[in-house]
Amino acid sequence: MNKLATFRLGKKFSLLDLGFSDLTSDAGSLTKESVITYWKFIELSDKINQGNFALNNVSLISDSIAYFNVCNAIIAYQACYDYFLQILFIGFGFNDDFSTSEQYRNLIKNDCRLSTLKKEKGKSERISVSTKFADDIIKHRQNCAEFDVFYKKFSSLTGFVSDSNFGIAQFANCIKHQGGFITKELYTSHRANNLYFVSDDGSSFDTSEIYAYRPALQDVIERLSKQNAKIVEISNWLFDTFFPVRKIQTFQTHNLPKDKIFFTTNGTEQDK
Repeated sequence: MNKLATFRLGKKFSLLDLGFSDLTSDAGSLTKESVITYWKFIELSDKINQGNFALNNVSLISDSIAYFNVCNAIIAYQACYDYFLQILFIGFGFNDDFSTSEQYRNLIKNDCRLSTLKKEKGKSERISVSTKFADDIIKHRQNCAEFDVFYKKFSSLTGFVSDSNFGIAQFANCIKHQGGFITKELYTSHRANNLYFVSDDGSSFDTSEIYAYRPALQDVIERLSKQNAKIVEISNWLFDTFFPVRKIQTFQTHNLPKDKIFFTTNGTEQDK
């Protein structure tokens, strides 16, 4: 496949500027970004394994065990989308330079996002604003037609996390931040005795409203299966973009794992 057009920030090389043969030649040098991007794929592979393990071990013996496993799968698969963004951020060299672990963590935590919430002067509410990362993407799309094509596909594929029928972003947010997610079966068997509270002004609150989502277990499993398939599709596409020749052993001289990465929708043993 054709490489994307050259993209450099400062003196750094993007992975897409270098072929595998260039990594150990005078044509280029192995960069922090190239190594970290490779490791991000390894971590992504582990997250897929984590989600697969949880999904493959959903048990109908206990509503609670089934609930624990689907929650674990949701969190693991949702984290894969974070890794997609980190691969884009680091792999293309959108990041500022770093020399310490703290600087690197701050880049991933604060700069590897497309929007953030800020409070306008004199106003109490916060509004969503685009980040430097998002602005840099726009500029590069305008200057590089091939990157524009790549990013359109990237956005289309990764948007599946919020798909109207099979998305998991809202489920994950409820699990992590609100506690407002429960399967229909567990709710019915454990928490369906609703209580009503009436305030002095006459308004009432029904405790069932605590849960924003109460889907049936089988519906969640179907949703997660669709997510797994899409995540594997995105992972393989991204890996082929950055490493079009699958010869991971090229990194062997740099003390990196050999033949580590292998994405699959089946099973949990992916390290071949």
